[in-house]
Amino acid sequence: MAENFEIIISTKSLLSNKTLVDFIKKTNIQIDSLKVIENWEYEHERYINPNNIEIINELIDQRKIVIFECHSGITLCGAFISKISDEEYEYSLWFSIKHLTELSTDKITTKNYHIYKTIVEYIKIYFNHDIMNFCAMGVEIYVSDLANLEDRIIHSNGVLRWIIPKKCKLDLNTYIEEVDNNFYLYSIYS
Repeated sequence: MAENFEIIISTKSLLSNKTLVDFIKKTNIQIDSLKVIENWEYEHERYINPNNIEIINELIDQRKIVIFECHSGITLCGAFISKISDEEYEYSLWFSIKHLTELSTDKITTKNYHIYKTIVEYIKIYFNHDIMNFCAMGVEIYVSDLANLEDRIIHSNGVLRWIIPKKCKLDLNTYIEEVDNNFYLYSIYS
C-alpha cells in the first residue's frame, strides 16, 4: 500500500455545502462513494448518495463522521469530515502518493514546491482566515490534539507545512516562516 500525502484543516465552523461542492468541482475530484459512521470504530456505517451532498453538514453537526472515497485522475484520494468539539471541525484529506512520488520526501523541495503552493492557493480561497485554526500538510502526518496551538505543532510529526491565520504568530525554530496575505506559512525546505 502506498503512503498518503495528508492535509488536515481545523476550522471554527463548517464550510457551507455550496463551498464544499465548489471545492470538489474546482479540484477535479470525482466522488466514488460517500458514507457516514457514528465513530472511529465504524459503527452504523451507511452509504449516502454522492449527489445528496447537501445533508453532510447536518450529519457532521450530529457528531457523525463523513467519509469521501474519491479519485483525481489516476490518484486515489479521500476525506474525513468530523466535529471535534463545539468550537472545532476537522477536514482531513489524503492523496495516495503512488503516482505522486515527488511528495515522498521529508522536506519541501524544488520538485514538490508547486504542489504545496497550489494547496496554499486553494486554502486561501476556500478556508477563510477568520474560520481557520490551522492547516497541516505532509506525508503520513500526525497532528497532536493538544489545546494550545504552539504545543500542538511542537508535538506533531511529519508536518512539512503549517498554514496559520496571521492573528496567531508563533515562534517555531524548526520551520521557516513566510507571510502570505492573511496567513503565516511555516515550512521545512531542503
